[in-house]
Amino acid sequence: MNKKLNSYVNYLLDNNPSPFCDYIICKELLKLDEKTVQDSYEWAKRFKLYTELYDEQFPDGSWSGFYPMSTKPEVRKKHKNTNRHIIGRLKDLSLDMNDEMVAKTIDFCKRYITGDPKLQKPHILADMTSVIYQFNPDDELVAHIKEERTTDNEKQRVFMAYNWERGPWDLVKLSDLPMPDESPFGFWMCGLEGISDCFLFSEYMAEKTTPFLYSLCDKLIDPDDTIQIGVNRYYGKIGQYSETRSNKEHKKRDLLLRIMRILNKCD
Repeated sequence: MNKKLNSYVNYLLDNNPSPFCDYIICKELLKLDEKTVQDSYEWAKRFKLYTELYDEQFPDGSWSGFYPMSTKPEVRKKHKNTNRHIIGRLKDLSLDMNDEMVAKTIDFCKRYITGDPKLQKPHILADMTSVIYQFNPDDELVAHIKEERTTDNEKQRVFMAYNWERGPWDLVKLSDLPMPDESPFGFWMCGLEGISDCFLFSEYMAEKTTPFLYSLCDKLIDPDDTIQIGVNRYYGKIGQYSETRSNKEHKKRDLLLRIMRILNKCD
């Protein structure tokens, strides 16, 4: 773990962390032993953030917002907690190939990719390969993505430069520094998370963005600071690790963990 994050980790652990907060800290930040991580994962699975997703996955591994086997209104009506950002939520909760939901989704994607080419649609094919890369970057089906993201320096500089100055849907530049109460902030965070696996990520973050994120962390752990936090509804519950966002303290701790996960990739 990035040692600069120690005080923030201690803050969360000392303030009654939610089950998913505890799990993510154990797995991603502290990198504790396998049994401890598994125990924290099994505990987190019992709570709403997980069960509301588990109950809505279709048997074939699809979701109401991810190319479902049925798009009938009566089917969609029963699936209120999953939308087109469901894959982002699975990743955001630090679920991996050992999780039943993720494994079923990956199998679903692979069946599509290796199926009849005449039935494949380019945009769906691109989404399927993207999902596989997010959870299993070493799979041979996504070797071309891995090369661009982790190996080919020239390709990645083009990729990073494009994203850094445009951001998600041109709504906010990743080179900007929006505050948490500003409407672009949620898109900005998702934009950073989306490129955080690139080996040039730390380089692009170093000058302005990393110091800015540390300053936000200091504000979030300061009980006297009056930092305001908005909630971007577009991405649903991405960035939520508490059972609810019913009060400011929940939102502050959730945002602190989300920022820490980004900073941990800037060591």
